[in-house]
Amino acid sequence: MQNNKTLVLFLHSVECLYDNTSHLNVNFTANVIRPGAAAQAVFTFYARETISYEETVSFQLNGLSTHDVSITGEGTELRVSATAQAHLGFHEFHG
Repeated sequence: MQNNKTLVLFLHSVECLYDNTSHLNVNFTANVIRPGAAAQAVFTFYARETISYEETVSFQLNGLSTHDVSITGEGTELRVSATAQAHLGFHEFHG
């Protein structure tokens, strides 16, 4: 005798509960995901200081449960250097 169990998934509503900060932006539009479809969240990290960052982004599923995503990052010092010499000419104008 075979015992089969089938999980039937209907429409799922997904909402991001995270409020954007100066160092982490989550671009996600609350929507309903049909079976076999996917939704995309874009995470943009802006290191403002040379410190470690950690955030938890929560997504609410069907208004009933949440799924947490841990985001970590680290700020580093900005280093700028010239890769080629540039010659600037200054001209004197007499009027």
